[in-house]
Amino acid sequence: LNEYLIEPRKLFEDATLIPSGLKAAFLKATDELIAAVTAHWREDFTVLRLHGDCHAGNILWRDGPMFVDLDDARNGPA
Repeated sequence: LNEYLIEPRKLFEDATLIPSGLKAAFLKATDELIAAVTAHWREDFTVLRLHGDCHAGNILWRDGPMFVDLDDARNGPA
């Protein structure tokens, strides 16, 4: 939650990447998203290592499908 929503929101608030006329609406929408995710966020899940970048370009076929390109692997809910 912090790494993917709260910290990036702070970066966008301080950055000049968003046109000034759109910044307030962007930050408001981001705050609403953070509130919605926070309302459903749970800490009591089993953590498992996940691929993190699942798309057809990261599947190697031999005897069956295998994932490759694990540079985006993360821990997440199982």
